[in-house]
Amino acid sequence: PSNVKDDVVGRPMKHGNASTPVILCLESSRCLLEPLCSPQELQQELVPYVLSHSLQSKTFLKLSKAERQLRVKALTQQMLSGEQAGSVSGNGGESPAYIKEADSSEFGPQRFWAYLRTKYGTLGGHLEQTLRLLQPRLKQRRVVVLRFDADELVPSSSLLVRASKPFGVSAEAALSSARCCCQVGEFDAAAVSSWLAEAPVSVRAPPLWSRLVGETAAMQESTAGAVDDQHLGPHVLLFCTDAESTDMAPKVLTLAAHSLLGGCRAVPCLSSIQFRQQTSERLAALQDMCAWSGGLTINVDEPDALQLSVEGLAAFLFDEAAGSSSSGPGERREFYAKKQIVGNCFLALPALSKASGSPSSHPLQALVEDGTTFDATIPSDSMLDVLLDVSLAMPRRWSRSLRLWRECRGLRDIVFSEPGGLGLELDEPDLHSCDPERHSWRLRATHPPASSLQIEEKARLVAVNRLRVHSGTPRGEVAKRVACRPVSMTFRCNRGAVFADDLGMSLSLAAAEVTVGELREGLPPLKNKEPPLSTVAEKIARTSGNNIGPKEKQAHRILAAAKVAKNDIDESDTSTKAAMRLPEHPALLYLILLFCGDLVMLPRVGFLGRAWSNLILHGSRPSEEDLGNAGSVHGDTGFRETQRLWRWVVRWGHAPPRAKVPGLWRWALQTAAADASKPVSSASEPSQPSDQNTCASAVLLAAMKADAASLLGFSQGLGGACPGSQIAAAVVSRLVTLVQDVGGHPQDNGLAPLDSSILEALLREPFCLQRVWFLSEEAVPWLVAQCRCFQVEFAAHCPRLFRHFMNEGFAPELFYCWWLQQGMLICSSGSSDEEDLLRLWTIFVFERSHKIFVRAAVALLGMLEPKLRGDVDQIVKVLFSPQTWDLGRASLVDRALATKVTRSAMQDILCTE
Repeated sequence: PSNVKDDVVGRPMKHGNASTPVILCLESSRCLLEPLCSPQELQQELVPYVLSHSLQSKTFLKLSKAERQLRVKALTQQMLSGEQAGSVSGNGGESPAYIKEADSSEFGPQRFWAYLRTKYGTLGGHLEQTLRLLQPRLKQRRVVVLRFDADELVPSSSLLVRASKPFGVSAEAALSSARCCCQVGEFDAAAVSSWLAEAPVSVRAPPLWSRLVGETAAMQESTAGAVDDQHLGPHVLLFCTDAESTDMAPKVLTLAAHSLLGGCRAVPCLSSIQFRQQTSERLAALQDMCAWSGGLTINVDEPDALQLSVEGLAAFLFDEAAGSSSSGPGERREFYAKKQIVGNCFLALPALSKASGSPSSHPLQALVEDGTTFDATIPSDSMLDVLLDVSLAMPRRWSRSLRLWRECRGLRDIVFSEPGGLGLELDEPDLHSCDPERHSWRLRATHPPASSLQIEEKARLVAVNRLRVHSGTPRGEVAKRVACRPVSMTFRCNRGAVFADDLGMSLSLAAAEVTVGELREGLPPLKNKEPPLSTVAEKIARTSGNNIGPKEKQAHRILAAAKVAKNDIDESDTSTKAAMRLPEHPALLYLILLFCGDLVMLPRVGFLGRAWSNLILHGSRPSEEDLGNAGSVHGDTGFRETQRLWRWVVRWGHAPPRAKVPGLWRWALQTAAADASKPVSSASEPSQPSDQNTCASAVLLAAMKADAASLLGFSQGLGGACPGSQIAAAVVSRLVTLVQDVGGHPQDNGLAPLDSSILEALLREPFCLQRVWFLSEEAVPWLVAQCRCFQVEFAAHCPRLFRHFMNEGFAPELFYCWWLQQGMLICSSGSSDEEDLLRLWTIFVFERSHKIFVRAAVALLGMLEPKLRGDVDQIVKVLFSPQTWDLGRASLVDRALATKVTRSAMQDILCTE
C-alpha cells in the first residue's frame, strides 16, 4: 500500500549531507556476550579447568571416590549453567565446602567464562570495534540507536507480545529502554556498547521493523520543511549478530519493504553488517533489501577484515564524493530496478517508482506464502514467571488452570525449583531413523523426583524455559539450560490433548493464554472496596431491586417517547385512507410492532409511505456520529427512537429466517449515508477475492483493506508468521455453517452466503474483529482490556463464584478470551443453541458493541454455577465439554440480556486502568 509520490521515492538521495541523521539498529541477541567458541572447544577448556580446581581443594581431596565423582559432575553442571549459576548441591541444602571455595576463588564460573571471552572474543567486542571505527563520522550527526531482539528461526509467544503495541507501564518502559538518542557531537561508542551490554536480560527488546518505520517517518516529518525531499534520509545501519533471527527472514524483509514504502515519505538507505555466517538464502534476501534501498551488505567472517570493511562502508555512506558518484546509492537503486524488470531478484520487493517500469508486488502475496510457522509451545515471559512460581500464592495461584489449559493443547509443563538431579533420562534425536518421532528429544525413563510427576512415556521435550528444543539442539545447550534453577521443561504429550490436531483452535487457545498472562501479570488484582469493582458493584446493587425487567423497561421507554413525538408528525405525509393513517398515532403503531416482534415485517411497513418511513426506517441504523461515540460515556442515550425500536425487535423479537440473515447484516453494516435498501433481502452474489481460493486468504485480503499497516507491522514483527489467519479462518468457517441456509453450498472463497464486504466491515471498528483474531498490532492490548472488563463484570455479578475460582486457582478470563475469539460459536450443544448463537451475532452486528459477549459469558457461567463448584480440574473439564451443560429450556441470549452491562460501565473500567 504505497501512498508516497513517485518522484520523491524514486529520486536518488544525496547521502553525503552532513546534517542527515543516522539510525543504528543493534541486534541484542542472547549470544552477544557469549564467547565465540565451538562446543568442542568449550569441552576442551572445561575438562582441565574443573580437574585443576578440584585438585586444589583440600575439602575435595578428603572425599571418597564415589563422592568425588558426584562432586565433579555437580561442578561441571555449575560451570555449564553460566556465570549467574547458583550453587549446586545434591540434597537441596547447603552447598559443599569445596563449592563455596570455588565461588570465592579465581576458579569460579565468572572467571571461567571471562577467560573464554578473552581467548575467543565475542560478538559484542566486534560490535564495539565497529562503532569505534564509525565514531568520527557519527559524531557529526544526530544518531538514534534502536536495540531490537527477535527469536531464533521460529517466532514464539514471547515475540507475539513484543510485536504488539505496548500495554502497561512495564511495556512502555521496555520500549523506551530499547532506544537512545545522541545529538550532534554526543555519540560515544563505548557508552553505546555499555548501554547495550547492560540491558536487563528479563526485559527483552521489541522487534525492529515497525519501530524503524515509525522512527524514520518521525525524522522525515521533523525535517520536511527544512530540507529538500532529496535529503530526507536517514541513513540506516543494521548490525546483525544472530545468524537465524526472525527479523532478517526473507519473508519479513519483503513485508518490511512494503511498510517502508507505504509508511515513509522517502525510503531510507539501508546498509547491513553481519558478524555471523549467514545461510545463502538469508544473505541473498538481505542483499536484495539493501540494494533495493541503495545500501550495501557486508558480511564479516574474519575479525581481521573488519576495519577495511567498515572504512569502505563509511566512505560509501558519508563521503560527499561517493554519494554523488556513479557508484552511489542512487546508482544502486537504478541497477536493482533493472534487475526487477528482467526478473533476476531473489525477493519480490515493490517498485520504488512506477515510472521505472519495474513489476509491482502486493504484500498479500508474501502473507499467504506457506512455510512460516508459529511456535505456540514456548510460554511467554509473563506465563513463564507464573509457571516458575511454585509457592501457589493467591496472585499466581491461577497457574493451576494455566497448566490444565496447556495440557488440553498437548503440553505438559514441569518445574524443578530445588537444586540437584532431575531424575529424567532423555534420548537424543536420531536424524537417520525412519521414525519421525525419533527426530526429537524424547523421554526414555524417569526416576525420583521426576517419577512422582507421572510424565507420559516417550513424551517429546520441546522447550526449556525460553529455549526452543529441536532436533538440532546440542546436548551441551540442553544441559546448560537444565542446570539453572528454577527450570521449566515443556513436553509434548498425547494424554489429555483435546485440540492438538486442530491448528486454528490450538492457536486460539495459545492466544488466550498469552492474553491472560499479560492481564494477570500487568494489571493489579481486583479488590472489593476499590474501583473499578466497587463502582460496578454499586451500579448493579442500585438496579437489583427493580422488578421491571429490561424487556418491559425498554418497551415502556419506546412507547413514552412515541407519545411525545406525536406532535411532530406532518399530516400531509399521511394517507387519506383510514387504514393508512396509523402513523398519526406513533405510540399505537409502535405497540403493534412490538407485539408482533417480527424483524421481517419492519422494513415492509416502513416502505408504505413517507410517514411510515420516518417512524420506522429513518435513523434505524447508527449514524457516523453514533459510530464515533460508540465508546463514549454517553452510554445508550445516543440511539434514536427508531434505533431503540429496531434494537428491541432484534433482541426480543422473532429471529429472521437464516436465508435473510446475510442481507440483514449487510444492511446494518452500511453507513447512514448509503442507500437504504431493503434490509432483509436474500443474500446477493458475494464478491470473490482475485486468485484467492481459501477462507484464510479471503480473511487476509479483507484485513489488508481494513487496516493494512497494522497487519503488516504485526506479521513482520512475528517473523512473517500470521497465526491470526488460521484463527479467523476457523471462526469464519463456523459462522458460514451457522448462517448457511439448508441446502446451500459454500463457494470457492469459503465465505458464501456471507461476502467479503461483510467480513471487511466486521474487521473494522467498532467491531474490531481484526484485533480479536490477532491480525493487528493492537490485538494483545485490546484483548487485555476486554478481558479486564469481563473480569470486573463477572466479579460484580457473581461474587461467590468468582471467589471460589480465585481460591481454586482458576482464571475464567481464559475461557472468555477463547469464547470471544470464537464468537461464542463453540458454546453449542444442539440445534436450539445454534439459534441462540445466530441471534447473539445479529445483536452484535446491529448494536456494534462487544458488551453482548460479556453479557453472554457472565450469564453462561452463572447458569453453570452448580456444576462449577468443584476443584479446578472439574471446572476445566466442565467448561471444555459443552455437550454436558444441559442448560434446559433457559435461553442463553435471554439470560445475557437480563445481565446488566453498559457501555459506560465498560468505559469506566478502562479509564480506571
